[in-house]
Amino acid sequence: MLRPTLALALGSRALQRLAPAQGLGISQRRPHQATLPPASEQLEGQNWLPLDAELVPESLVEAARLDPFRIPATADREGYHEDRHLDYWISGLHDYELLRQTAGRFGLELDPSSVLLDLGSASGRVARHAVTRGGHTTWALDINAAHVAWMAEHLDHSELRAVHHPALPHLPLADRSVNFAYGLSVFTHIDEFESAWLAELNRVLAPGGMAALSVHTERTWANLNPDWTLHESLVVRRRQIVGRRVEADTFDAPMPVGREVFRWRAGGLYNTNVFHHTQVLRRDWGRLFEVLEILPEASGYQDLALLRKPH
Repeated sequence: MLRPTLALALGSRALQRLAPAQGLGISQRRPHQATLPPASEQLEGQNWLPLDAELVPESLVEAARLDPFRIPATADREGYHEDRHLDYWISGLHDYELLRQTAGRFGLELDPSSVLLDLGSASGRVARHAVTRGGHTTWALDINAAHVAWMAEHLDHSELRAVHHPALPHLPLADRSVNFAYGLSVFTHIDEFESAWLAELNRVLAPGGMAALSVHTERTWANLNPDWTLHESLVVRRRQIVGRRVEADTFDAPMPVGREVFRWRAGGLYNTNVFHHTQVLRRDWGRLFEVLEILPEASGYQDLALLRKPH
């Protein structure tokens, strides 16, 4: 939050200009759409995304029993999975179990005493499983107030902490208070404040704690194809990208060894896509964390960087 003296000095018009430029957050409170039945009431009638038996050994019926909460309408969940509502729920379950089991492979066993941070939680696609299945105290933070309001109203669980936060690098959490943090499709959209956000994650993680962050890498660059929504942003809408020239064959060449930022003409938030070459990611992110592994396509078409805070 801006200090009162600074706010007075800037004046209201200056603040209106500052907020979009620096991405203070999305605060509009539009009415939510009608919620959908819980997963347990949507198990018949369609061919759903199959459960990955390596991640979820029990049946879908058994897994759904653990989560009594309703599912957000498509418009209230960033459009995830469009009208395939149970697929939305299953995708969150798969991601939670992938995160939990990956942490376990590197010696961090998450149990009900563990504190989790879901950075960029939207309306709780993964966080709902962290609290209902894992029993973890879970901080679910998002820059969109409408998503946070949805969680507060419809995911009424004692271990869920839903918080609206700014896009500026600040976490409302104590030092060393989090065991495991994750951000899915978050650092793929952070440009100027990347290092500050990494420092904030380092601050709140306990020694030995881990973070899992999805990233676009040189593999994403090489495999970019029309089936991905990323292709729409970078190729179909390339004339709207500012600051660099993008051609239809730009992604046919190897990704430069660096950090590549694409920004669209649209103002406000959600107007940036960021790629990290893994050599540069390991070098730069390795200054704050031990980079344990970069898992290919672990989060859809995005790779997943697994980091550990040194003891």
